[in-house]
Amino acid sequence: MNSRLQHRITSSMPSQAQVTEVSQKVGRALANFLATSFLIFWVSAALYGVFYYTYMPKVSFEVPVHLQYDPECAHGKKQPCQFPFGKFSLLHPRSEEDFFRVGQDYELVLEMEMPESELNQEVGIFMAELVLNNQKMSAVKSVQRSASLKYKSSLLKTIETLIFSPLFLGGYKSEVQTVQVALGDFSPSLSNPVTTGCVTLKSREVAVYAARFVSHARFEGVRYWLFYYPMTVSVLATVTIFAFLMLIFVFASMAKDFTSSRRRSQPSRPQVVPQEPEEEEERPLAASSRDDAPADVPVPEKPVETVGAQNEEEDDVVGDAHTPAVTPTPLERNRSSESESADYMVIEEEK
Repeated sequence: MNSRLQHRITSSMPSQAQVTEVSQKVGRALANFLATSFLIFWVSAALYGVFYYTYMPKVSFEVPVHLQYDPECAHGKKQPCQFPFGKFSLLHPRSEEDFFRVGQDYELVLEMEMPESELNQEVGIFMAELVLNNQKMSAVKSVQRSASLKYKSSLLKTIETLIFSPLFLGGYKSEVQTVQVALGDFSPSLSNPVTTGCVTLKSREVAVYAARFVSHARFEGVRYWLFYYPMTVSVLATVTIFAFLMLIFVFASMAKDFTSSRRRSQPSRPQVVPQEPEEEEERPLAASSRDDAPADVPVPEKPVETVGAQNEEEDDVVGDAHTPAVTPTPLERNRSSESESADYMVIEEEK
């Protein structure tokens, strides 16, 4: 009993070859799954990168403003004098595209480096004007804001000069203030794009070392999260895209396996090849005296058969039974029927 039970258990257990084959299949399936997952992950990261750099505009850009002064006004030779002004382009130098992105709000700022001189201290507050023009040189936006140097007392200037004198002497620091003038917000329009700008300082005595026009993008909604929380949003977006692509891959694999298993379960139908009908070969006709004889020639009556003849005929029938029967052809049948009808007509005439 124990030997039979052990034999059944050993016979039901898979062989070593089957275990090896199954393990190889599982290993190949796992390797394909890992390779596909790795590829889909990098595809998801690339898709998110393309979306980020396509959807997100440039955070900020700055354009230098070269102020134009009338030299004759400095010496009082020309009256009235023109205010210092500077024109600049808002198009990319290579692609000739607009710096502004349609649908994005921007904060406009004018930055000026002004020396802490007595002349600028005497000027005090002055007005700065910004005008943005389109291709037809028509004003799209015009704004004016006030600006001035920050006040410093004589005592504070003396202490600052004593402390930073080594840096002043070495040229690492200078007595310059950076004045930032907020010029408001701007929303570009697709129907009326901005191409050039002009800055005008409403003071003839103000001195400026350098000036530049700066624009900062003000993000809202999705762009706000993309800019201020880039790592969190990138991880969530990549994982979401990865899960979506993996779901598509799994459904495609399941559909492929289902189709292949359904084809295997269906019995294969044999292909029927049409055969051409074979022509029946005419068999040679057996020569008989009754068939060869013409229909007009009278055929003698059959003699009365005796018992011996009957016995001989029975012997012939028995002998013929051992020979294979030959099926007459249609032509032979027609000829035999014609011969029988001829014999019948001859017998009627004799009567």
